[in-house]
Parts: sequence; structure tokens; C-alpha cells
Amino acid sequence: MPAAEILPNNCDLYALPWKGRTVEEFISTRGIMKLHEDRSGRYRSVKEIAVKSNFDAVAADTMLAFGKELRLAIEIYLLPFAPDAIILGGSISRSSETFLPAMRSGPLGLAGVLKISSHFENTALLGAMADWLRRRD
Repeated sequence: MPAAEILPNNCDLYALPWKGRTVEEFISTRGIMKLHEDRSGRYRSVKEIAVKSNFDAVAADTMLAFGKELRLAIEIYLLPFAPDAIILGGSISRSSETFLPAMRSGPLGLAGVLKISSHFENTALLGAMADWLRRRD
């Protein structure tokens, strides 16, 4: 089955439905901040939450909750494709140690395919370039 049939909207994961909203609203900066506010958190940025998660229980719980949401979205929408790897990039990958335990704890084996990019914000561009080169051959 073509990916476009499983993932509508040109396969844009961020726009897919999730808990009455969209995936983006749970796995973006806005989503992390909402998770933190729901826990009566006091920090003003995801970077601050991630840094403080080493010693602040509310910040740590926020990042683990984010990891769980991201894991569930990946399990539902991406694992059915049996990918060899799922590469997590962007600025959030700089703080991966704060949410990876929750991502790797699921029953579906995400730990085996999940990779953290060291290219941060350039990850998507590099992935697109690699895909383009692969299709040329």
C-alpha cells in the first residue's frame, strides 16, 4: 500500500490527527510547553525544561511525557512501514537523553530503529538529499 494512502496530506506526519488535534500539537515546542504547563511547570522554554530535567522532577516528567507521545505517534504512523531507521533530528535531538528512556520503553521495538542525528537542524535537509540521490540511481 502506498504511503500516501496510510499517511494523507502528502505524508506530513505533523498534520495527522492525534487525540482530537494534530501530531504537531503534541510533539512540537508548543506541545512540550503544553505538557509542562499541565504539570504546573514554571520554565519558559523547551531548552530550559530540558536542562532543568536533570534535577527538577516536573521538568523531567515533562520530557518523559513528550518522549511517550512521540513514541506512540511513531509506533502508530511510522512503524507499520517497517523502517530500517527512524532518524530524529532538529534542535530537540540536542536533549535526546531527557526523553529517550520513554521512547525506548515501548513494546514495539522502537529502540532498534531509533537513531539520533548529530546534524540537528540540518537533519531533514540531509535526509531529503539522500533520498533524492537514492532515487536518481
